[in-house]
Amino acid sequence: MKKLIMIALVLVSAIGYAQDKKEKIKKDWTPEQMAEKKTKKMTSELNLTDAQQERVRLIHLIKAKERMAKRTALRANNQTAKSNYKAQMKEILTADQYSKWIENNEKSKRDKRSNYMQKRKQ
Repeated sequence: MKKLIMIALVLVSAIGYAQDKKEKIKKDWTPEQMAEKKTKKMTSELNLTDAQQERVRLIHLIKAKERMAKRTALRANNQTAKSNYKAQMKEILTADQYSKWIENNEKSKRDKRSNYMQKRKQ
């Protein structure tokens, strides 16, 4: 019986440890860090020479910088579109309607966020 409990405890802790790794997403990585990580992976998989590693790292660095620039531009476009949308709504709605509309949007965001977090915990 004790062995069964110990096995269950080990399995539960292993599952918990595996889920913690998913939390560490590469959001705050620099393009250099992403390029280095991909190059190391390719080196281990394909046995790259030093010259190949350097060329591959440069290619990965260029691609990572391009992705970062596209992502930044997309965020800027989204912010501009949101502010334009809010400005248009402010012109159309009365002050009371606009404040209620903003309040409803914030409530909707909070609800979506809490639903997402609940689903993620499951």
